[in-house]
Amino acid sequence: MVTKSGQWNLPLLIERWLDLQLFSSKLAYDNLARSVDWVSNGDWNVIWRKDIPQRICAFLWLARSGRLLTNCERVCRHLASSPLCLLCRNGEETILHALWDCLLASNVWSQVIRPSKFLEFMSLPFEEWFMVNLWGQGQFVDDPELWECLFPTIGWLLWKRCSVIKDPGFFKEGDVLMGDWVKANGDSACAIGSSKETAGCVVRDASGGWIFGFTQNLGVCPSILVEACVVHNILLHLCRLGCRLVELKTNCVEVEKILHGDSGVLSGNAIVEDIHEMLSRDLIVVIHKISRDSNKLVDALAGSMRDGPVGV
Repeated sequence: MVTKSGQWNLPLLIERWLDLQLFSSKLAYDNLARSVDWVSNGDWNVIWRKDIPQRICAFLWLARSGRLLTNCERVCRHLASSPLCLLCRNGEETILHALWDCLLASNVWSQVIRPSKFLEFMSLPFEEWFMVNLWGQGQFVDDPELWECLFPTIGWLLWKRCSVIKDPGFFKEGDVLMGDWVKANGDSACAIGSSKETAGCVVRDASGGWIFGFTQNLGVCPSILVEACVVHNILLHLCRLGCRLVELKTNCVEVEKILHGDSGVLSGNAIVEDIHEMLSRDLIVVIHKISRDSNKLVDALAGSMRDGPVGV
């Protein structure tokens, strides 16, 4: 309806008008819409007309327009110190990485995509991959009708998990962390005039019921290493018990930095590397910084092992 220079294409308008004996703004719009590439424009209608929750539609719109607040974007805005993906730590967290390249994302997609189609599914250019699956063509799965809703839901859940780990305030304590969530408190203790470090932890279910706890005398070692050992033992036991949703409460700021990969302390330490390896599995860990007074029970539990044998 318009020329490349932006001027009205009068011969075409007259031709259409004479052919149909009518002309309207809607007719002009429909002709323009058909002449535009579907990949760059038609997807907006597809997103907002999907029969899925509005929050997932909003996520799709943000992902399609490149507006998701990834770690790379957070670093640019001075909201984070590292652009690394906190789930796999194998690359910078971009939208492409969070939804596609991350080891967690790849493992999730492999569970729903037909094995014969998985290589093709993961080798498409990201733009084409996103749009082909968004339009619900379903050539990669056994149930194409279900895929129209399943694809955006999986993508949203993958992004939601990233957001939980980056923003502990995503949840409100005592409100959302119910059901399968477990709550773990850990601490270290060292008596005045002694160089021996002890550790303790208490793990409860969402309603406060006892799951397990432990105390340990680690002898002479840095207190930050003891704190790391506490976290390591908590996550190790929870993995063995099959728990996947963990609210970790600690009064040590450095522990939070270590878990987020923002600390140079204990860099390369085997215990810290093992913690990161466990975090790359199916664990979701929300960290809450609490005061020492709020952690008195675990502090007293750790202090009870001051006279105990080292290593027990």
